[in-house]
Amino acid sequence: MTGTEHSMSRRTRTSLEAAMVTRVLHRLSFIALFVVLAFGLARPARAAEPAHTPVRVLVPDGDNLQYLAFWAAQGAGYFADEGIDIDLLVPELPAQAIAKAIAGEAPVAVLPPPQYLELIADRVPIVLVANLLRNDPINLVVRRSVFEQRAMNAAAPLRDRLMSLQGLRVGVAPGPPTRLRALFSSVGLDADSLVKMVIRHGKDQNDAFERDECDALFAHTPYLEKALDDQDAVMLVDQSGGDVPALAMRQIHGLVARREYLDAHRTTIVGMTRALARGEKLVHADLAATEEAVMRALPSLERRHLHTMLRVYQPAVPETPVVGTDGLAPALALFPASRTPPSLEGIPLSDFVDSTVLAEAMGAQPAPRPPAARAVRPPASWLSLSVGAFVGLVVYVLLRRRGGSHDHQEPKPSASSRTG
Repeated sequence: MTGTEHSMSRRTRTSLEAAMVTRVLHRLSFIALFVVLAFGLARPARAAEPAHTPVRVLVPDGDNLQYLAFWAAQGAGYFADEGIDIDLLVPELPAQAIAKAIAGEAPVAVLPPPQYLELIADRVPIVLVANLLRNDPINLVVRRSVFEQRAMNAAAPLRDRLMSLQGLRVGVAPGPPTRLRALFSSVGLDADSLVKMVIRHGKDQNDAFERDECDALFAHTPYLEKALDDQDAVMLVDQSGGDVPALAMRQIHGLVARREYLDAHRTTIVGMTRALARGEKLVHADLAATEEAVMRALPSLERRHLHTMLRVYQPAVPETPVVGTDGLAPALALFPASRTPPSLEGIPLSDFVDSTVLAEAMGAQPAPRPPAARAVRPPASWLSLSVGAFVGLVVYVLLRRRGGSHDHQEPKPSASSRTG
């Protein structure tokens, strides 16, 4: 091969290498652009919802505002903040709650005193961990015409108010006469000799009031708000507001857990108790926010009735859901008149009340809403930089190879060598 042919061959190889490098660079540029667009500009994947713990909760009636703190906590998302999903178990009839509790159909329940006292007396392994109500939710209202005719005064001393009822007919359900008698006896009066009790089941109380079969009602939700909002009744004795000191600051409706569930899932019960404590604080701090929360939990309620009852029941909700064994005897003293009260004689009450759950709940800050779990992957900007660095490295290597081939080329022949 002559020098000229050899030189042309080198030039051809160089041109081919340059063309090859150009093609590779074009392809790498296209790949880099595609990767940057795919990862750098793509929207991040939607965060997966965190896994929550489902907890079945037995509630005797699914819209009872006596459980106000529970509904407030649920509607405000406080249970969800603790990573808990509430699954309500509501029996067809409230009285069926005891049988369902005995059968263990739900590990947690919201129960009134008559029901959890019977369970304790039967040594069913339940534990009271939180209190939802401190003042009696039942109140005494009077027909406005009677109130005005007798010149009653809702601000008068309690004894004077009760004396103004003398001879009147008071509608009351079969269970609460015990509490009505306790109300009168708290100021040294005898209810049976002062007023005439007209026994009507809860659903019939408002009808009796409407038909003028009674002059007053001793009632709680949902009959109380109907009398106040729809039947022109006037509050005479506000037990929920603490009108009767002897019947205030008590342990009434409570959150209970099965002992085995509490032992195995204590963190969950502590979280539920903390959520209830937040619900109670919300009731006292912001009635408007409480109303919205309860409407989210119980959308079937009539808002105007809820609006009325929030102002009635706010003072009845405790500041904190503290419980203790000393609250059981006062609750037993007000056991419904229509039933035989159980005996707690010889029962180790400390086995059925655990105040340390609340202590644990209040010892920690309220749990924030758990952060959403995201797929683990490097940020898009880092992917773009990595791709760019890789492409740059390849280009650098190819250019070095190209430059190296020029550096090692033989020197161009001189004129004499080309002609010789």
